[in-house]
Amino acid sequence: MTNTPASRQLYILNLLRADDILSSGDGFQRYSKKFQKSRRTFTKDWEKANIVHKEYRGKVNAAREDASIIVEVEAVKQGLKSKIDRALFYQNQIDIMEMQLTGAAQFTFIVANKPVKSHNTKTGEFILPIEKQNEIRDQIKSYQTELSKMEGDYITAKFAQEPITAIEITVIRNEIKY
Repeated sequence: MTNTPASRQLYILNLLRADDILSSGDGFQRYSKKFQKSRRTFTKDWEKANIVHKEYRGKVNAAREDASIIVEVEAVKQGLKSKIDRALFYQNQIDIMEMQLTGAAQFTFIVANKPVKSHNTKTGEFILPIEKQNEIRDQIKSYQTELSKMEGDYITAKFAQEPITAIEITVIRNEIKY
């Protein structure tokens, strides 16, 4: 490295990039060993290198922030994608169960710990017991409820399950105009 102001300032800049918390005293010790210059020359070079380093740090921080924003946007996109994927899963399950319920799809179910087919193997007749049909209907309702929750169009469970009290009925009667 030559002993010019530009090369000395580049040396200080590289020291600052390597160690952000480099003090002026430590920088001067390294600088003086390398270039054998006075404290006054070092101070001039130090100030110019610090200005360039601050600009460099500003650019690095801006680039880091941009990269962080890109990562966050991608995370949001992945979250949206997974929400759509979950909705598609539930809808596919509902479609399959509706086909099972109508007899359009053959399947096997368990009755008394034994596998039983939904259709008679000889006649092809649909023979699903009513209990199993009700279980499928309940599962379809459960999936539909989950889809509604995901979409945000549902009544809260508390509101739907609380009975109306006698006091509320009286208040409602008093508000009705005949």
